[in-house]
Amino acid sequence: MNQILITKDMPNNLEINLIYDTKKTFKRKIIIIQFILCIIVFSFTCGYSLYSYSNIKKRNKISNKLVENFSIISLYSDKTNSDYTASKLSLDSYTVPENVINVIGIIEIPKLNITYPIFSNVNDNLLKISVCKFYGPMPNENGNLCIAGHNYNNNTFFSKLNSLENNDKVYIYDLSSQKLEYTVYSKYEVDATNTECTNQNVQTKEITLITCNNLNDSKRIVVKARAD
Repeated sequence: MNQILITKDMPNNLEINLIYDTKKTFKRKIIIIQFILCIIVFSFTCGYSLYSYSNIKKRNKISNKLVENFSIISLYSDKTNSDYTASKLSLDSYTVPENVINVIGIIEIPKLNITYPIFSNVNDNLLKISVCKFYGPMPNENGNLCIAGHNYNNNTFFSKLNSLENNDKVYIYDLSSQKLEYTVYSKYEVDATNTECTNQNVQTKEITLITCNNLNDSKRIVVKARAD
């Protein structure tokens, strides 16, 4: 004879249903909380990405404006003044040291579809706006002109520098509006602390373009070109 023994300590059906409903409600709350957290994280990520993209576009716009102004300033500057070394442009729309930027030339790389002013010195603020002279002579003079630019992993500044190959062309405009063609002859990576690429022991007009490697913070991408 089969019997089911029921004692007073065993929960009845109502108690079992209450326990089940409580667990179900708890799980539902956990899911809701996780969903809300996901929305918050997603919103923050999207907002930060849009903010960063907006800043890059703003800086790129400033660079383009500088390129437009440079040709005008070059034409109307007093070239008879021996102390004249750079175009001075005042920027009210962006804060930089002393609110003055020295533009010493323009770099144009058709393959990358970029044209930027070259600043006379380098610091974090200037690198956010355009490419900068890192070391070497003035544009289109004998020596190794080293130019540094940020890699934002998009289509701006030196982000696509790694796609350049031997025989690709780079054009440099100096303060006299002279355009000189340079041909890429070497591309390689170096450690961030390796400055051998800035060596000035050259007899020709050369340029060295330098940017960071987003896949490896300890490496730098170097592209070298010489005047034809």
